[in-house]
Amino acid sequence: MSPRRRQRVSGVAKVCILGIAAAASRMAFAGSAGVDVFVPAVARAVGQANATFYSTLWITNINSSAANIDVRFHETGVSNTNPQRFFDTLQSGETKKYENVVETKFGRASASGSLRIVATLPVLASTRTYDVAPGGNIRDSKGLYFAGIPVDVAIGRGQSTLVQGVSQGGSEDFRYNFGALETSGQEATILATLRD
Repeated sequence: MSPRRRQRVSGVAKVCILGIAAAASRMAFAGSAGVDVFVPAVARAVGQANATFYSTLWITNINSSAANIDVRFHETGVSNTNPQRFFDTLQSGETKKYENVVETKFGRASASGSLRIVATLPVLASTRTYDVAPGGNIRDSKGLYFAGIPVDVAIGRGQSTLVQGVSQGGSEDFRYNFGALETSGQEATILATLRD
């Protein structure tokens, strides 16, 4: 059986755990729509072995009228009581794509974190964070997809979730990252347990 991480949250905070599957959608979409949606990971950074990371953000308005959005960047490892943000409007059925979102919309050439999207009507959001060599072609990139997670599916005090696939038996040669995003403005204590 593959090892898994178990998360237990204490306090009054609500937490979105990176890598969890979003709850079943209210409609037949590949993600979950909401008016307060978190995208767990975005980056514009240089990593190990000169990996160069970028994030593309997609937001779709699934409604029959226009939706206003407020997109907030929550940087990793810092207080985000006044996050950087941008605003936009999506027409009915419109999808907007924001390439290299951390740098182009927030002006950050080296930063990582998460996004919070607050909308006047339910929207779908997702990102692809990928590594491509400077001057390289997108077809040669390697990346990860994250679906936006509505705040109402975040786990709370005493609740737990599983993050699957941490190890495939120990013969693989890669690092596995996981993280947590506190969503209610309160401190949270998280217990992570590696299980076999």
